[in-house]
Amino acid sequence: MLTINRAGTCFKVAFTAGVLLSLSMVACGKPEPIAGTANPVYPVMPPPPKLGILTVEASISSGTRFTIYSNDVWQHLVTVPVVPGKWNAYQFEIPAVLKSFRMDFSESPDAVVTVRKIRIQLPGDTARALDLDSLPRWVQYHCKVTYNAADQTATVRATDREMYMMSSVATARMRAD
Repeated sequence: MLTINRAGTCFKVAFTAGVLLSLSMVACGKPEPIAGTANPVYPVMPPPPKLGILTVEASISSGTRFTIYSNDVWQHLVTVPVVPGKWNAYQFEIPAVLKSFRMDFSESPDAVVTVRKIRIQLPGDTARALDLDSLPRWVQYHCKVTYNAADQTATVRATDREMYMMSSVATARMRAD
């Protein structure tokens, strides 16, 4: 077994008689010797995840927080503060592999949200914008979503403080931005 440190990234390599048995990235740090060997071994640690950016240009009438959940089990949630009554570009870090996401625009039971643009930038991919006219077909919970063709915006009206809307990325219509 051999550990290679190349520009701060460490790899653990195991081979026998010239045949590669395994190659894995490991954390660089203080090596720990294995009994009976001269080769130090680094503790195994996965590389940090690459993240994408979701940007929502919106005006949210009331509330204090805007939360995004992602990927079916909703394990990845990001919350940002709401700027009530003003246009703002809300940005969220999202997993590089995005299957679905849910938007909780506000906890205010009477919030009115006007969305001008939703943009997704994943690592190594072209930025994509969601077609806002598809938002009324998303799953809606305690809210009503309409599309305004004249100004190409979507309006989300809360009917309860636990309002949200969600969709799978596969069914959300997107175009290059």
